[in-house]
Amino acid sequence: MLAEKYDVYAFGVIASSTLYLLKGDYPARSGYAEFVKKYKNIGGEVANSSLVLARLGLKVKLDGNWINPDEDADFLKKVFKDNQVDISRVSFRNCSGPKEMLVVDASSRTIFGTYGQLSEEKSWNLPNEADIANASVVCLDPFFEKASLKVVEYAVKHGKPIVTVDCKFDDPIFRAADVAIISEEFLRDAYPTEDMNGIIRKYQENTKGIVVITFGAKQIMYGSHKEGWKKFTPYQIDPIDTTGAGDSFRAGIIYGLLQKWQMERSVAFASALAAMVCQSFPGVLNAPKVEEV
Repeated sequence: MLAEKYDVYAFGVIASSTLYLLKGDYPARSGYAEFVKKYKNIGGEVANSSLVLARLGLKVKLDGNWINPDEDADFLKKVFKDNQVDISRVSFRNCSGPKEMLVVDASSRTIFGTYGQLSEEKSWNLPNEADIANASVVCLDPFFEKASLKVVEYAVKHGKPIVTVDCKFDDPIFRAADVAIISEEFLRDAYPTEDMNGIIRKYQENTKGIVVITFGAKQIMYGSHKEGWKKFTPYQIDPIDTTGAGDSFRAGIIYGLLQKWQMERSVAFASALAAMVCQSFPGVLNAPKVEEV
């Protein structure tokens, strides 16, 4: 029997989430705010990217951390099944999470979660080489230490392009990535005392492929050490919920990579996709189809 083929192999963080939409702005300390909607949702970078990719019509296989077998796990199973994401490798066994709660207003999101417990427990799978060999692109979160590095090893061995997110410029995952998407928020957290222009230059010098630097609603920078930087202005919208915007942007870049588009077109598509996700609640669960983008 021939092994099943996938457009995308995705490895990383999968979480259950509860999402609260506020009326008005997030309150000051000891203040009060009214919430107008509450939803069950999915969380985790690779989980969000996988769902958005599946809604774009791609065949996705998902793997990563363990999921505690409770009612939240039942919700996750249903969401992924309904959107035809293959979770046959995901382990449902007793563990501490991860779980998250998001409080969202029109311009910000505040996250509470148990991701620290996940890092302490190290409750995640090791990748299966055959899954990577049978995919066209690897969507990788860089957070699972030796397991994430093993994904890189298999992807390089089988010649599969890697698309990753927030990691340092000297991280071997960044150095191996064909596309790395780095947020301004991550840069400020990782290099709080460094000159931003100097750090961005180090990313450009250390990439083997393309690095994309995102600045929220501000201009996106993308380029390589050979071609220099280009800029793209994101589409201006009135967001309802910005949760999953970055994960949706990564999904758009992966879609463009599979279509063999030039990076300029992929960035424009990814920006449109992220903008549309931000205009619905909860955004990722209502991610658009290709024709809508």
